[in-house]
This record gives sequence, structure tokens and C-alpha cells, in this order.
Amino acid sequence: MTTGTEITLSLYSNLPSFCAIVDNPGCSIIGAASAGTCPSTTTICIGPGDYYVVALPSQFIELPCGGGLGSEYTLQISSTTCDFTPPAGDNCDAPMIAQLGANPFTNVNAGTSWTVVNCAPFTKDVFFSFVAPATDGFTFQTCDSSAPFDTGIEVWDGCPDAGGNLLACNDDGPGCPNFSSLASADLTSGQTYIIRVGGWNGATGSTELNISQGAPVGPENDDCANATVAIVGANPFDTNGSTTDGPNPTDATCGAFGASFYNDVWFSFTAPTTENYLVSICTAGWDTRLDIYTSCGGTIVVCNDDADSGACGLSSEVTLAATAGTSYRIRIGGYGAANFGTGSLDISASGGGGGGGGGAGLTCAEAVTLAMGDTVFTRAGATVDLDYTGICDMGPFGTDVNYNVIFYKFSPTQSGLYTFSTCNSATHDTRLSAQTSCDTTTVIACNDDGAGCTGFTSILDVQLSCGIEYIIAIGGYSATTALGTGTLHVTVASPVSCGTPCLADYNHDGLRNGADLAYLLFYWGTPDGDVTGDGLTNASDLTLLLSGWGTCPQ
Repeated sequence: MTTGTEITLSLYSNLPSFCAIVDNPGCSIIGAASAGTCPSTTTICIGPGDYYVVALPSQFIELPCGGGLGSEYTLQISSTTCDFTPPAGDNCDAPMIAQLGANPFTNVNAGTSWTVVNCAPFTKDVFFSFVAPATDGFTFQTCDSSAPFDTGIEVWDGCPDAGGNLLACNDDGPGCPNFSSLASADLTSGQTYIIRVGGWNGATGSTELNISQGAPVGPENDDCANATVAIVGANPFDTNGSTTDGPNPTDATCGAFGASFYNDVWFSFTAPTTENYLVSICTAGWDTRLDIYTSCGGTIVVCNDDADSGACGLSSEVTLAATAGTSYRIRIGGYGAANFGTGSLDISASGGGGGGGGGAGLTCAEAVTLAMGDTVFTRAGATVDLDYTGICDMGPFGTDVNYNVIFYKFSPTQSGLYTFSTCNSATHDTRLSAQTSCDTTTVIACNDDGAGCTGFTSILDVQLSCGIEYIIAIGGYSATTALGTGTLHVTVASPVSCGTPCLADYNHDGLRNGADLAYLLFYWGTPDGDVTGDGLTNASDLTLLLSGWGTCPQ
């Protein structure tokens, strides 16, 4: 479209269907989708720009495959001119001036100037500039005005598309009606800041941005740099009022229901001994996420969305294979932008870790519990050999014996293709093997030299299933190979959650419905809405969503 245009879509089909106009970029539905009738129509005034039209069945079950009705559509598009006037503050280079108190605005007819998702996928944005009258904490909200539409707020130190830095972001403020927003930030006197306000997934309306000074700016450990020191034992936490300063989305392997992570608080934990620690927030009782990093801005060591334990519900827990004296950063937050709450970060020694030392892991009966991520090991003191002659080929060189092994036990919380690797991370010539019991005849995979690995280190790829405890053995090439040290790295590809996951229920409300469809369309072509494991949000994910439309299985 080159000018303001009122578009009418009329969709004719044998099957009940609906259609809608979709933003480009942004992929959010503009206005209202048509009703699932024949013809199915919708009318909306749109401004200059490029758009998509989406059309699909509104009946998602019991459709005949190859039936006589067929699945052909006829889409009729008609238009006339309309008055499409962008609102004040539509562009960041011409923002509205904001003051302490109420600042009216509308995002009706607004464009979307910034498409990067921070704490939520909100679009139709308008911008304010605000000069801080003092060095203090300030709160920016649509909460008090009870905004009649679903809003989102971001605070920047400059325009997002001109190199500005994000200082705060919020979608649904704790206790705010109608999914309105509340964001807080510490500001410096005399500095100019940019406030971006928009609607969740294309929502529009008119309301007020209220700005106040001296309000709390969230928990003390809201940022990783201000992490609270955690001890072995109970560590209370409260995410109410927190912002999201860690990566969002987080690592896609951290859960089967997407990679969103919001409203985080941080702890630092220094392991007093080398062993496995159970890190749990199961007592929180709300939909949490839990990541543990090597440092602020570092790599993920272990992470979890919904704990495997049924007693945890949608709360989280992990096993951290820790090294004595090493400091870790523990990140606690919510699955969705509306998830805030309190709880206790409970850390307890669960035994094992490190391999070898003190007899742990030197026999299969003393196998150490193995966690996802990196585990430091030593084969010092190992004496047990595993002979796979005739049942597993270790490789083209030497015998089929895994010499002087240390043992780990591994219970996958998701089924999938797991990789166990010492590649480029061990000081000696390693071998790896996996069994379903301590009996060598139950071996399911083994490896001597991994492709592309230096120092004759190893990579073991093996398909594992839920409900089975596996034995993972690390050994050497021969009886005279040095009993060295290294790091065992564990990852999984295409994981499927144990139990009965409700895939494509992105907001965890127990339903697959229009909200989930909007989420999927917004993330189309990216990994963030992928639930089928192929790495992209695409037609396979849409098919899964539509085929399970309605209430999730119990």
C-alpha cells in the first residue's frame, strides 16, 4: 500500500475458514481476523507498507484427508481510501515529550519501528523522550491507568535503531490489569531517555504512560552484576518487579516448550567441594525457569524449564556437577512475561561429581550421577576394563576394550540423540561407551577417536529414551594409556519431553488456541517457536498446533 487504504478481505471456501492481514515485518495479525463463516470477511484501514494475508481453516479437527470437499480457497480483496494518520511519537527520531505524571498516547495506526523481541513480542510502537530530573529510580507504567489493551514498555538510553542500550523491559506487570505494564530503571539526572510503548502482538488502543520518581526498581539481585551470594541450603528469592537482563530466548535445549525466559534474578554460588549439587526451586509453585552459567555473560552449564519430578509441577531443578572453588551464576525467572513470584533456591549436595576421587565412579556400583553440560573428570585410580569384543566396534585401531574406566549413571529427562564428548577437552587418548546396565553385553554404543578431535579424544552419539538409567564409561585406548583428566560434555539434539507434553501450548494455559497461533506466527522462520525439533518455526509446528487445537491432554 502507498496510501491509507481500507481493505476488505472476503474468503470463500468449502471448509470453515478465516483470514487476516499480517504485518511485514513482525508477522502479527492487524485488527481482527474474519469469522469462520462463508464468506468470511474482515475490513481494516491500513497505512503505507507491505503486508501479508493469512488464510487457514477455522475447523481444526475431523477434516477429511483427500475428501470430496477439497481445500481450495477463493480470496477476494477490495479497497477504498481511508484516513490513516499515524499517531504522535510514531518514530523514535520524533518522540513525544514525557513528564512526571500522566502522559496520554495512542498507538492506533502506529507502525512498528523496532522488531527485536526483548521481554515480549510487542509491536505498533510509539516513543517518548524523558529527561531525568534527578539521579534516582523511576517507574514507567500503564498499570495505574488500567490500559484497555495489552501493552509493553521498554526504557532505552537512546533510540533502539541508533545504537541505544536497553535499560528495562516489561510486558505484564505484577498485579496489573488487562496485561498492562510496569518497568523500572535507575536513571541519571539530566540524561535523556527513550521510552518505547507498544501493544502485545499488534494490540492497539489509547491510554496513559504514567511516570513516577523514587519507586522501587526491583530486587537487589535483579542484574547478574549484583548477584546475591547463595549458600548450600535455602536461599529465599522474589522476582516481583524484576526485569530481564539475561538472554531471551535462552538456550533452546533447556526445555521442550520453547526458549522464553523473563523477569530474572541472580545468585552466585561457589562450590565448597567437587561433587554434584541439586539446585531446586520446586517450592516456588509457579511457572519458573532455571539456568546456571559459568559467569555473567558466560556459557550455560546446566538449565531447566519444567523439572522431571512430578512434584515440581512447572517449577525447575537441575543437578550441577560442580568443581570445588569454582563460582557459578544461577539465574531464576519465569517462562512467560507475566510470570513473577517468590520461592526458595534450595542447594544440596547430591553426591558424586568429578569422577574417580575417593572411590566414586571407580566401579559400576559406585557410578556417579551425570548432569547435562560440562563435567570435569579424572581417571586417577581407575582399574576396571570393559571388553566389547564381538559386540561393539571401538574403532579401526587397537582392541575393542575400554581400559581403566570410570563410571557415570545418566537418566535423561528428555528422549533424543545425546552426544557425550571429550573432544579436544581431555589430556589423554580417551574412549567412551554407553550401556543400559553394568553388564557389558548391554552396550549400545562406543567410540575411540571422534571425527575432527585432536589428541585421539572421543565423541559418542547415542539415542536415549526416558525412563532408563544408562551407564556412561570413560576409559583409555590401552592398558598403558595415562590416567588423565578432562571435561565430559553432554548435549542433546531434537529432545522430546518425558511424560505427556502439550507441545505448542506456548503460554502454558492448558489450551492450544488463538494466543498460541499468534505466538507461532510472530516467531515464524526463527527457532523460538519450534516444537517439532527441526530448528525452525514452520509448517510442521503449525500442523502440530492445529491438529491438537483445544484443551491439552491431561
